[in-house]
Amino acid sequence: MVKNRERMGISLPKELSEWLRAYSKQTMIPVSRIVEKALKEFKETHELESDS
Repeated sequence: MVKNRERMGISLPKELSEWLRAYSKQTMIPVSRIVEKALKEFKETHELESDS
């Protein structure tokens, strides 16, 4: 396992999980990369709100 990564288990609503897997398959982007990008954007948005 890569040293700068940590494995996590999460639970998602079935509809969201199915969409995520289908999107991943269609775009050939791993689910972990999609989730990582979404969380980074979420973090940036919420850090900006906190600084206001």
